[in-house]
Order: sequence, then structure tokens, then C-alpha cells
Amino acid sequence: MEALLGTSLQTKVLKDKKLGSGVVLKGEGRGGEGGEVRKAVLLYFSAHWCPPCRGFTPVLAKAYTDYAEKDVEEMPWACVPYADRAKKAPPQTGRNRLDARLWMDPRATVAAALAAMTCPPVSWTVDSTTHVDSLHRHLFSHMEGVKIDVQEAPRNPALTAQTFAMVREHRHLRRCSRHSLRRADKAYLQLCFHAWRFGQRTADNLRTQDRKCRIGAARAWAIHYRHVKQMRAAMWRDKAAFTRRGIEQSRADGPAAFAHKLRAILRTGRRYRAPALLPSLTGEPGGPTTKEDVADSFGRFFAVAERASPQPVCDLMQDAGRRQKHECIAGDTLPSLACLASGFASLQKGRAPGISGIPSEVFRSNPMLLALHYYPVVCKLFLRDPAPMQWRGGLSTSVPKPGKPSDRHLGYRAIMLLEGDNKALQKAMRPALLQALPQLGTPDQMGGRPGFGLSLPAACVKAHLANLKRTRTSGAVIFIDSASAYYSITKDFLALSWEQKQNEELLRARARVLFDTVELQEDFIQVLRESADDVSAALSPALQTFLQKQLDRTWYMCRVDSAEAYVANSGTAPGSPLADVMFSLIFGKLLSRIAQFLQESGLQAAFASQGGPGHTPTWADDVSILLRTGTAAEVPDAVAQVTGFFTDELQRIGLRANHGAGKTEALLCLHGPGARQVKRDIFCSESPMIPFTTARNAGHIRVAPAYEYLGSTIQADGFSLPDIRHRLKLARDMFRPVKNRILRNPCLTKAEKTAVVKGRILTRFLYGSGLWSIRTQKEADAVSEAIFGFFRGAFRPIIGFTSQGYTNVEVAGALELPLPEELLHVERVRTAGQIAKGDLPGVLEELAQDEGWWPQVLRALREVGVYVGGSSSLEAVLPTLQRPQAVLRAACKAYLAKGIKARCVPAESLRPRPPSEGVCITAASSDRLPWRCDQCAAAFATRRSLAVHAAKHHNQRAVQTICAIGTRLKPDGSVVSENGRGEALLPVLANEGYSTFREALLPVPGASGARLGLPRSRIRSANMQCQAFASPIVRRDRSEARKRTLRFHASTIMEGTLPTTSAATAAASHYESESDRVTTRVSTPWATPMNMTRTWSDDGHSQTSGLSRGPSLEAFSPPISPVDTERKDSLDNFLSEREESR
Repeated sequence: MEALLGTSLQTKVLKDKKLGSGVVLKGEGRGGEGGEVRKAVLLYFSAHWCPPCRGFTPVLAKAYTDYAEKDVEEMPWACVPYADRAKKAPPQTGRNRLDARLWMDPRATVAAALAAMTCPPVSWTVDSTTHVDSLHRHLFSHMEGVKIDVQEAPRNPALTAQTFAMVREHRHLRRCSRHSLRRADKAYLQLCFHAWRFGQRTADNLRTQDRKCRIGAARAWAIHYRHVKQMRAAMWRDKAAFTRRGIEQSRADGPAAFAHKLRAILRTGRRYRAPALLPSLTGEPGGPTTKEDVADSFGRFFAVAERASPQPVCDLMQDAGRRQKHECIAGDTLPSLACLASGFASLQKGRAPGISGIPSEVFRSNPMLLALHYYPVVCKLFLRDPAPMQWRGGLSTSVPKPGKPSDRHLGYRAIMLLEGDNKALQKAMRPALLQALPQLGTPDQMGGRPGFGLSLPAACVKAHLANLKRTRTSGAVIFIDSASAYYSITKDFLALSWEQKQNEELLRARARVLFDTVELQEDFIQVLRESADDVSAALSPALQTFLQKQLDRTWYMCRVDSAEAYVANSGTAPGSPLADVMFSLIFGKLLSRIAQFLQESGLQAAFASQGGPGHTPTWADDVSILLRTGTAAEVPDAVAQVTGFFTDELQRIGLRANHGAGKTEALLCLHGPGARQVKRDIFCSESPMIPFTTARNAGHIRVAPAYEYLGSTIQADGFSLPDIRHRLKLARDMFRPVKNRILRNPCLTKAEKTAVVKGRILTRFLYGSGLWSIRTQKEADAVSEAIFGFFRGAFRPIIGFTSQGYTNVEVAGALELPLPEELLHVERVRTAGQIAKGDLPGVLEELAQDEGWWPQVLRALREVGVYVGGSSSLEAVLPTLQRPQAVLRAACKAYLAKGIKARCVPAESLRPRPPSEGVCITAASSDRLPWRCDQCAAAFATRRSLAVHAAKHHNQRAVQTICAIGTRLKPDGSVVSENGRGEALLPVLANEGYSTFREALLPVPGASGARLGLPRSRIRSANMQCQAFASPIVRRDRSEARKRTLRFHASTIMEGTLPTTSAATAAASHYESESDRVTTRVSTPWATPMNMTRTWSDDGHSQTSGLSRGPSLEAFSPPISPVDTERKDSLDNFLSEREESR
């Protein structure tokens, strides 16, 4: 009860018998700390409150589920029982935390550096776990005692403290304005009711109160409106400064860091993380909703993939004291002090800390001194002790997956929050491990290796498909995606030493923990023994020792106050800096066996060589297997054979393939005799699949026409149009928030806005464009239309007016942006250079024979200016492509700058232009052009086109644009409403002698083109709606409405009528000789509909007013007192005084 309601509220609940309507407390007993607590508290709510309350109050939702199992006739929606006070929930143990806002002050960094200088010395005899714990305690206690005044900061890091203060003031003024409006609503409603009852005998005090409330509401609204404008301007300035700092920092940190910073402004994107909310797993059995239950549920779910078992935390502490004897290790194989200091300095800021609560900013403050303090721990790890317990595990947190259900376990992935000092050591060891990757892995593994980009695996796949199409042979590409790869892969390949891999008893014990069947256990033992010599030859003794101790008894916990921790038997600790490298070292042996199997079966790609790349291009756990067969009829059997073999090999290392849609699929390329029959057999079904069967597995692999591989859409025929459309969709999703939140910012300069367009929008669209083969005009038009569409969308926010009348080249020149063909030239040069530098000669030779790609690369090289030779052979161009990337990058940059300078349009010559003339048919006699213009010889296919033409060229507006939509005129002269648009109009047209409704809607003489009309106004209280119409009804000019926005809002605050202009009065007097009556129907949910008629004089002021029951326009009650004139005069005086004060 106390955990739910709080101490003070609990006392009130125990004393009261009722908590308002619908809430009843049952039970006996006394409140107080020493008294008897009531045994049950039942809170009854209405039945339709149940769903929202279950979502917002997880504790009550859990109690509701427990009570629902009792099948009680009178069902309360929540029940919270406490038999005695001893069974209350224990107090929550908070996690060590330092305020993240602390690091906004430079004094915090100085305090952290001082804490590093005052670390106490630790004896060599102390074990490594205690050593690290003493350092953690000192650093945290010192930083916890730092007294720095931290102001409350907004969630958006782009806003400053001054703007945040304005936001809080805005919220206060908004509350005041709403309160004033409510008071004005009630005062006016009371005046209406009094007039309805007494007629002319309207009380003076009510009129005075109504006037004061309306003036107060107008004043509150005006003050709030002015403050909102100032606040928004301040927000624009803050976001502009934030964007400007991000652009400057991106020059050093790279475009990825700039993209990450911009997410704070855009509030969108795949990697954008919304403010963390408490997950409610209502889609799982039991529906855990409380914070503790959700954390425990995630711990059990993640334990399945990592084959983890819960153990008491004290058991993990007992292993810290055991000593191990090692052979002598060469000192030059240990990480140097400089490498460790570099690891501390390279820690990223703003990352979540581990269980100790020490953020990376503390370790970055004085990296060299902290490296001196931690180097004895590193020596203890390599020479004597196990790895510190703090370094072998951490706090596991759940991160939502984009596009996945938020109420299921499958919608989240687990990330380990490691300690900052452990990350620093792993960063120091990463270069040495990367040197061992070519020996233990394969040349096809490109993920995590320096100098290898995502375009290289895609280039291998494209070269294979191009070869099949050119040689008219058949083959396939099998894309494999492993389920929970980083969590499920067996770590014993690196965690066990050579001696342990020869221990039969140990290996069988490990096999029984990891696998259920005897066959898999035997295969696992065999693979371990085969890998023992390779691992020993590739890794130095120091590296082997580090990996063995780093992976020994890894653990995680989901709650800091939990007494148990999950000890994982598999996985490479996702979230650590070495997780991908360790995974690649283990996964490389599997890829080597797949390459050997393809060579023995004769299914390898044409450019694949023994021991070289081209068999299984891989990025991390995304694998693509390239197959080539003799005939088309052999393709299904080859796909089934390779898929079954790969599935069995995955099981041997503890993995399994994910056969979901878009995960593990095959892309077939069929040519030659028998290809048509194979296509009929496979694709003539609702879900094309190829079955495979092995000794241990049986299943199906999906066959897809296209596959999204590493961000690019790959199609078997080699066309690039699907990939262009896919990238266009992603770029559009990014362009909308960029345009609204950055390009429309008036505080950013033109150069800064164009830099955002080039750095975020164009790079988003042109990702992978270096491999596009533009063979058709449709593909070329798709690229140019997409890029020029972004340019025209950004033209108005940057330049200030629309781009109509400007050509595409002029738009690019005005924005100082490159043309689409120039961007494609640069991307092709960069991609070709990456392939040449990536040691993929067979891939480049095959792509050089692609008639849709290689000629475009040669043209790009000549246009950029890096190749001037006349030969088109690869041998002549290869030296140019193998130049350093910095040289090619500089040449591309100079090429773009030269083109932009040649097209640059001076700013003083930019002026709005009239729209370009469209194509119109001036003379035609076809049945497909039935709509002809009565002013010229133009003809059109639709009536809409004719109306647009008449409005633009002949200044003839269509009737429906000037009529009141939803009204019609009866033959008797009365105007009725359709579709509920209006309730009544004045029946004056027939009396004036107009023969048609259109004749009555002609412009009014003497009105100077002013448009007449009283817009619809909504009264904000009691669900009262007021609709005012005048005849004739024409839309009011928008510019005039914008100029009078403030006056309109102030004058219509709880006004029963709307102010009329002199033009409106003139128009009204033209149609009605005596007076113009505006009929307004007011309806309330508790009263009979009333008709309110007001008569307007020549000067626009109200003279008489009347109210009547019922829908009739003749039967009126006695008129009420003339309050309309006073309302209008009071508001005019207020606004005039406000203008004079300004």
C-alpha cells in the first residue's frame, strides 16, 4: 500500500471511508506505524476505466490480474492486499549515479582529474577484483562529493538554460490564459442564460463582469501569444547554434558523429532513442508490468540465447581470490602504457556507465595518470589473477528494436553496460586482435577491419550476378542471417587454452552444457580439437591469456539490487569493444569450411580462387554465399545442398539460421536451357521456397526476387531501379524533419543549410550509388528527379520564395549544390578506388566487363580529372584507382567545387518568377478532349484542367470557389443547408429579384474587391457552436486574415457575433435596403435550440438583439439589452491602448 500510494496518502486512505465517487475502501483496522494494517484495500472504478488504468498503473494491473483469477461476481478493477507490514516490498536499492548535467560545467572535469591524482596506492598482494573496487570507490566518492550547482536542464540538449526558463514561463502563461478563457466562458454563459430568462432586464453586474472577464482573457491571450513568439525565436537560435557546433565538430569526428548529433533536433531516425519509458510486457505470459518483474523477465529471456543460469553473486566473488600460474610472457606482447592511455582517452562521452556509476568522462579527464593506476591491474590479469569480476560482466539493459512490438520480448535486444576502465583495456587490445583476423578468418570477412567498407561485400554480390548475366549461366546468392548470433555463439574456441582443449573430461562437460544431442556434442569436441593448433599459432600467449580470462565465467544482471547474476555459457558480451572481433575470430573457421565445401562441389563463383575472396562475402554475421552451376535445373538442388550444409555447420558452433521473411533467403539467377521450367516450378506458388534436408535438419529457404543486403536492394537481373526507389524512400523520411526543423530555421545561414542537405539528405540517398548500373532512361530519370526534388523542396526554406520559373540547373546553381551526374561521378570514383584498394582483383576484373557499370566509371574518372588516358582496359586504369584515398578524395572535392562555381547564381539576381507555361493544346478535335475553352482554342481532357486554365489565363474563377459549400437555393427563394454545413441563411435572394443563385453571388459594386464573409466561430464552453453566415458568402482574402489575426482572436473571445468590416456593411446594404440580418443558431446539449438574430447598422455596430425558442425565424422573445456595442467598443479601446503603449 505504501509503495503504491505513498506514506501521507496511505494515512488518508486508511482513515477515510470513501475517496470520491466510485471509490470505496473495505476492511477493518487502524492506521499508523504501530497499529494494525488493514488486510485488504479494494478500489472500485468504472468498467470503462480499466484499460487506461492498467496501462498507466502497473502495480494495480498486476493486482487486477491476480484478483481476476478468483472469478468474483462483483469485479473490482484493482485490489492491493497487505496482510502485515512485514510483507511489504523492501526498499529499492538505487544504482550509483552521477548527474549527467554535471559535465556541462568545466569544473567537473577538473575535479575528476584531481580525483585521479589522489587515488590511493594498492598493494601488489591484493587481488585484481579488490584492486579495481578500491579505485572505483575512490573515484565515485570523490565525484559524489563535488558540489557544483547544476541547473535543471531540458531533455533536448540543443536548448539552453535561458530558453528552458522561457519554456517553463510559457507553461505558466498558458495555464493563466486557459483559466481566463474559462472564466470568460462562464461569465458569457451566465449572461446568455439571464437574457434568455428575463429578456431586456439584464443585470448590470453581469454585463460588467462579462466585460471584465473578456478583457482579461484578451489580455492574457495577448501576453501569452507575445511570449510564445519570443520563446520560439529563442528555440530557433539554440537549435541553430547546436547545428553549427555539430557541423564544426563533424569535420574532426566524421559524418557519423554529426548524424548522431542531429538526431537530438530531428527527433527521428533508425538510431534515435526516445525518452526511456517503463516497458510493459503485456504480450508475454503473465504480463509483467512492474519495474522489477519486467527486469527479471528480460533476464530469463536473454538467458535462453546465452545458455545462462542464475547463481548467487557471492559465488562469483569467491573466484576472485584464486591464483593461477602462467609461463613467462614477453613484455613486448603486453599492452603498453601509451596504448592503455589511448584507450582511456578514446572513450566516448555521454555513454551509460556500468554498475559502479562512473561515467567515461571521469576516465577521460586524466588518461595518462589513470593508465598508471590501472597498469598494475593489467599486469595482475596477465600474470597471476583472474580478470576482475567487474570486468567479466555488467548490467544488462534492454534496448527497443525499431519497428518491433514494444510489449514483447522480441521487440528488444540486450546490451551490456560495461565499466569504462574495462572498455579502455579492450580498446588497447583491439589492434593486436585485428592482426590475427586474417589468419583465423577468411578474406571474405570485411566487418570491423580497417579500410573495408560496406560497399565491398555488395560489390562481390554484384560482380557475381553480372558474371551470370554476361555468360548466360545459372546460379544463386544465398543470404544467411543468424538468430542472436553474438549471444549464442560458443566462446570455447577462444576461452579454452590448448591444454584444456586436450582434456577429454572437460570438453565433454562443456559439450553437455551447450548441446542436447550426442551427435552435436561429438561434433563440438571435434571442432574444438581441430582449432587448438590454429588458435595457438595465430594468437600470442598474451592474447590467448587475455581472451581466456575475459571470457571466463561472464555474467550479467538486470537489476542492481538482485542477489543473483546470470552466468553465461556462450556469447561474446555484446556491447564490449571486442565483441565483433571475437565473433569474427570464431565465425571465420565456419566460413573456411563453407569455402572448402564450395570448391569441392564445384559450385564456387567464377572469380573465386582457392584461399582467396569471392566465396562467402560477409559483414559481421550477415553472410552471402555465391553459387554457380552448369545448368538451370541444378540450381534448386545446389541451393538446398549448400543451405543444409551451412545450417549443420551453424549448429556445430551453437548458432541457428533465422528463416523469417527478409532474413535467410535465396536470390536465383536462371539462364540457358531449362530456365523457364525451373521458374515455373518455383515461382508459380504463393510463397516460393526450396526444401532442404540433412541428417539433422529439414526445412525450407525462401526464394525472393530482391533482397535488402547491407542497406542496398539487390535484384537478380542487375537493374538498379529498386535500389534507387528504396534509397529515395529513406531519404524522404529524413528530408521531412530536416526541412521542418533545420532548413526553416531563420537563424541558420544559407551555407549551413546547404551543408546539412549535402551531409544528410544527399548522402542518405546516394548510399551505395557507386555500384548502380544506369542502363535505362527510366533509371537515369529516377535519380535526377529524386535529387532535383530535394533541391526544389529545400529552395523555398533556404532562398525565401518558391522555385517556380527556375530550371533544375538554375535551382542547383542558386543553392550552390552539385548536379546529379556530378554526384554519381564522385560516388563511382570512390567506390572503384575502394574495390581496388580492398585486395579484390577478381571482383574488379569482373565488374570491368559489365557494360552497364565500367563505361560509367571510365567517364567519371575522366570527368573528375584523375585519368586522362585513352585506353579503357583495367590494366591501364588500375594504377589510377590504387592511388591513396586522400588523393582521390581531394580530386573529387575539387571537381564538385569547380562545377558549383561555374553555375553559381548571384544572390542579387534571385527574384520570384512567374510559373512556367505548361503544355496546352491550342487546337484539337479529338473525343478525348471534350472540354473546350470559350475564350480561346485550348482544349482539355478534364473539367478541372479547363477550370485551372480559365482561372490562370482568363481570370474566370469557377462557381464552386466563390459559393458557400453545402448550401442551395430553393425555387421559393429559401436557402437550405446540406451535409450539416450551415443551419440557416437569410431568404433575401428571391425578394431582391435574382433569377439564379449565381447571379446573386456576383461581386458587389463599390466593395473594391473586398471579399465578404463571416467565418465560422466556435464558442469554447458548454459544447456551444455558433455558425454565422451572410449572403452573399465569398471567402475572405487570406492576406487580410493574416494581418488581423491578433484582432480577430481578441475580438472573438467568447463573442456571440463577429465584427464586420466596412466592405461587409456596404455589401450587406447592397442586397438589403433596410438592414442586413445575420442569423445564428446556437445549440446546447441541455436546452432547446435557439435562434439569435442581430441587426447591424451602417457603421457596423449592433443595435438590437433577440433570442427565441425553436427553429422559427419569426417568433422572437422580447429583445435583450444592447450589449454588443459595448463589447465591441471595449475591445477596440483595449487594442488601441495596447498599440499606443507599444
